[in-house]
Amino acid sequence: MASKTHIFDGDKYHVYFEEEKQSVITPAVKYSAEDSKYIKAKDRYNKDINGNKTILLRVDQAHMGIAQRSLFPQDIAASFLQDYSKWDITGEEKYLNYDVYKVEGTLESYLSEKLGGNRFKMLVEKNTGILLKYEVFGEDNILNTTLETTLFKLNADIDDKDFVKENAAEYTAKKMPEPSAKNNYR
Repeated sequence: MASKTHIFDGDKYHVYFEEEKQSVITPAVKYSAEDSKYIKAKDRYNKDINGNKTILLRVDQAHMGIAQRSLFPQDIAASFLQDYSKWDITGEEKYLNYDVYKVEGTLESYLSEKLGGNRFKMLVEKNTGILLKYEVFGEDNILNTTLETTLFKLNADIDDKDFVKENAAEYTAKKMPEPSAKNNYR
């Protein structure tokens, strides 16, 4: 797999492809509260033309990739918490020195089959909604699926030099395909 470095400077996303010594710079999409229309939870759930459940998710504006599962866990929340009768906030506790809500519940049949379990537990940071841990348990209380944060810092000091690519001048602009119906980049 090709090695990449991602840097967000507040205005643009910089992606450096190490082997090719090429880079891609794209402007950040910025929205204000006035620009964004918030979708009610009940309006996020639909069915496709084949009758399969679908969930309308918000765009990952920060291009978080897999980090979105923890930092902006809308897919997990929308899937696991759709049926209010199947889960509860069962307590509050400390995790990694942060106050978290403990959420426990059962999964609907589709998720149960997909994740290999019928019961789940989540730890959600109280002030941000960041998902620090989730576990899915199968028969005999066996842990089948998990996401676990092992190091977490909020509002930590950041050195600006961590967001500068030292040898950026050595990279050339990478050619990107023109947007089309086949490769729609929004």
